[in-house]
Amino acid sequence: MLSVRTAILHYPAWHEGLSQCLHQVLREWPLQVLVIEETQCGGHRHVVEEKMRQICDREEADWLITLGGTWPAPGPSSDEIVSLATTQVLERTLPGISEVMRARLSSEFPFALLDTSMAGIRGVSFLLNLPAHEDLIPLCLESIRPVVPALLQALRGDCISVWDAETQEVQEKTVHGLRASEFAAFRAATHSSPCR
Repeated sequence: MLSVRTAILHYPAWHEGLSQCLHQVLREWPLQVLVIEETQCGGHRHVVEEKMRQICDREEADWLITLGGTWPAPGPSSDEIVSLATTQVLERTLPGISEVMRARLSSEFPFALLDTSMAGIRGVSFLLNLPAHEDLIPLCLESIRPVVPALLQALRGDCISVWDAETQEVQEKTVHGLRASEFAAFRAATHSSPCR
């Protein structure tokens, strides 16, 4: 079973009901989810960005899940800060993930189309924003459950199972990407060299 170092970030404050809901859903996944940190982070967008960078870069979480801060808001507001912070932290976006989640939610909750949740990659970490609603979390995760384990394996450079349309069989494929140790060496080299 794939072991996944996971961090959970509540915004703007800890919500016990959301935490219990998320843990319950993740227990049913074909993953061994090891929660390395579960904390809250409120305040300015830059504070949230820095916390996300720390979790991904220093703590090397495989998966960072945020809860809350994804509702659209006018002007400078705390409602949409997590989505905005995520766009600044991501190196690559995965728009299909958030599109699938919104499509699944909107069949039962039309206003879910207004949710601004994002998904993407930073280094070897998968970042996923979830809305702060106990009814929506299970539906969001259910909609992306088929792809997340393969994505996490790919980010770690493991073999992944893919469907080969030509042979009509599941094939094992080795993903050639930057390994965690290679990424750590790269980060060390870029942080130790002086700016010119």
